[in-house]
Amino acid sequence: MGQITRWFSGVIAVVILVGGAMVSQASAAPCNLAVVIEGLACDANAASLFYSPIPTNEDVRITAQANAAFFDSFLVLYHPSNTAIGAELGGLPLLFNHGAPLGPITITPSALGFLAGEELIFALYVDTDPDGTFADGVIADAEYRVFMGPLTRNTPNGIQNHLQSGTPLPPFDIAFLVGFEDRLTSDPFRDSDFNDHIFLFEGALRQQIPNPGALWLLGIGLIGLAIGGRYRTRR
Repeated sequence: MGQITRWFSGVIAVVILVGGAMVSQASAAPCNLAVVIEGLACDANAASLFYSPIPTNEDVRITAQANAAFFDSFLVLYHPSNTAIGAELGGLPLLFNHGAPLGPITITPSALGFLAGEELIFALYVDTDPDGTFADGVIADAEYRVFMGPLTRNTPNGIQNHLQSGTPLPPFDIAFLVGFEDRLTSDPFRDSDFNDHIFLFEGALRQQIPNPGALWLLGIGLIGLAIGGRYRTRR
């Protein structure tokens, strides 16, 4: 009986561990940010981009893509040490979703105070009043900001971006497409299409996509293995 119990607990632990690994593969619905379709829905992934220079290139090139946004927005960049209003880096704004500049623009994160491995925190200032005044890039015209990365950066809490691999152009060999949802989680008209402002990021970057579901299952699996081990020791 004891052998059967040990075998059963081991099987459960393995199943949970495998399930945790599979969550990362199955959690995101297809989302083709290269083809903008109104109402295109995909799971947000709270992705972040980190500065990852290589010996031959320290630059990051950013290009705005076609979008399906009604609201006006523009992109800004923060250092992890300061994301307060007024602490934007690299010029304000970097890029607009409606009107120039759309890019491409090139930034050198090290010249802006970033060290290798530090996150480049991008955000959108969003103007919900389409009165044509937002093209001057004045922060005061915006109603709110939406941030890339963890949902706790946004008020109210909510994931506002989706990231997927992109197609790099010379001289870069790494690229990511990042799509933003410009409506907050409190907005009853939020459609979660993540095509309100889309950017192609190329160059000295790496991605990080947290998967809390997979981590939770992995933790449960490890606990199961630990319990099984203790049971065998006591026997």
